[in-house]
Amino acid sequence: MNLAACPHLPQSPLTGTWYRAIQPQHWQTSLQTAHTTTIPSRFNDGNQAVPGFEILYLAENPMVALFEVQSLFGSPTSPGTVLASSRQAWIIINVDVTLQRIVDLIAVAAVHNALGTTAQELREIGEATDSDRRKPR
Repeated sequence: MNLAACPHLPQSPLTGTWYRAIQPQHWQTSLQTAHTTTIPSRFNDGNQAVPGFEILYLAENPMVALFEVQSLFGSPTSPGTVLASSRQAWIIINVDVTLQRIVDLIAVAAVHNALGTTAQELREIGEATDSDRRKPR
């Protein structure tokens, strides 16, 4: 992947409401991110990056937020196949975002060409990192 191309990728603003699923006991710290600099997750190797960077996971709708925390299982595109997990309670918070510059890594062919990658490869990188995160350490 050609990361040197990143500063030259097309950027645009993004404003809207996004969603975050949290457990009720974390209500007061629901938007804090300091702990994410050391915890491996889908898009962060945790301790491996120096300096570490903070990540706040948001979803584009409440259902995706619940799938992300594994509170829902199944396929959102197949009626009758979504099942809720009863292991723990989750609440959804609305987060209004105003971002000045983003790069859409999935929808733009020019971005893939500049980076020397594909949407599929980017998904696989995310899935592999997410899978690694769930392995016992």
